[in-house]
Amino acid sequence: MSGKHPPAAQNNVTIRLEETPAPADLEAIYGGLTAFNREQLGNPRFDPWAIFLHDEAGRIRGGTYGALFTEVAMVQQIWVETGLRGRGYGRALLRAAEAYVAKHGVTFTFGEVMSFQAPAFFARCGYSSFGAVQGYRNGVCRDSVGKQVTPRRRRPAAKAVAPYTLAFVQRAAEEERALVRAGVDAAAAEAGWPDDERPLVLVARVEQGRAPEVVGGLVGETRWGGCHVDTLWVSEQQRGADVGTRLMAAAEAEAQARGCTVAYLETMHFQARPFYEKLGYTLDWTLEHARTELTTFGLSKPIQPPATLAAWAS
Repeated sequence: MSGKHPPAAQNNVTIRLEETPAPADLEAIYGGLTAFNREQLGNPRFDPWAIFLHDEAGRIRGGTYGALFTEVAMVQQIWVETGLRGRGYGRALLRAAEAYVAKHGVTFTFGEVMSFQAPAFFARCGYSSFGAVQGYRNGVCRDSVGKQVTPRRRRPAAKAVAPYTLAFVQRAAEEERALVRAGVDAAAAEAGWPDDERPLVLVARVEQGRAPEVVGGLVGETRWGGCHVDTLWVSEQQRGADVGTRLMAAAEAEAQARGCTVAYLETMHFQARPFYEKLGYTLDWTLEHARTELTTFGLSKPIQPPATLAAWAS
């Protein structure tokens, strides 16, 4: 899908792939979904955290970061410099993260790991699989792994892991997070999976007879042959008018054009699981937040790159 093809139009609603989405369009999509979620949840806790491994000169040699959401915590990335692997620093980072989030009342910590990354490392640290996204090429899968943690009252202080130091940061600078992410990407490339991440943003607008108005959108990314749908929102006025279905179809067509073989997403119990299941998505995992009575579902769907590209794909 590219700008050289006309956008798909139906019922005065056009859907267009945005290679460089306008900040106002993204704000409308994210803001619309956030407002809907708050109607159901109020203002749930969502707090980022990060822990870095510093050498004696203060340089970052490893790190992990994630976020707390209600009573669970997600480990988004974890990395240790190549020359330091196998010396316990990764385990120290993960244990420090567990201690930190447990102090904040978290009872379960989890992460996602590709089968070519470090599933054995997480297993050694007490994590077990509670579901996986299948369908990547060469039998690769995206495993969801988790571990029960015990809430603690005291926050763990920064501590030495000779000759290095672990430092806790609530809101890490973007360049610090980027350094960790770059380390993860380099390790994946060494395993034969170079980073090919591309954003995927679709915007639905009413454009006929009025100034363009954003009435829906989808935000995600494609990477390693998988398409992740992170955010899907349709305005209340357009719900039931197939805008969501068209957004998902457009995302899958673009993902197919990029060579993806599977699409996956997460949705909460009050959101749109039946909608996604009607589109052919099946359940991979369930995560229950007992105290808040919130349940998150992970779903996926196999997609096959077409022999010829879709009419609106490039």
